[in-house]
Amino acid sequence: MYVKIPLKLRLVQPALMWTIAIGGDFGIWRGVSGRELFLSGRVGVMALALGIIVWAVVILASLLVHHKALTSVGNIDRLVTEGVYSRVRHPMYAAFICLSWGAFLRWPTIRIAVMVFWTDMVLFLWSRLEERLLQARFGEGYSLYKKRVGMLIPRFRGVRN
Repeated sequence: MYVKIPLKLRLVQPALMWTIAIGGDFGIWRGVSGRELFLSGRVGVMALALGIIVWAVVILASLLVHHKALTSVGNIDRLVTEGVYSRVRHPMYAAFICLSWGAFLRWPTIRIAVMVFWTDMVLFLWSRLEERLLQARFGEGYSLYKKRVGMLIPRFRGVRN
């Protein structure tokens, strides 16, 4: 089922989301203290390394399954439910969230904590906006997909009731 999305909804471009996230992060960097919250040590280095690995693997897996993954929802022509999308509805956002927490655990300052919170909130809210657009575009097919697959965290149990 294909539903034409109105122009105002097609304006939801990933570039705008990243502009909001990075612009907020820049403001936070300039205005929030860089005081350390705790020492990170080797655990922080390992958390950052794991975050980078998860980010790289998920981004690559997303692009291999769906070459339009980096485009606006208005450009998506089919509902992708295979590969990494069979585990998480927004794998790229989940990967960036994982990377941001790895960065915080490596550099645990007040500034980085606020930046991680800001960026994660922007990604979460943007994914909710995209969910509305995908629901409008793919209807019942997307509703069934949402019941089966977690938004940002994989579900390891069956379909929720």
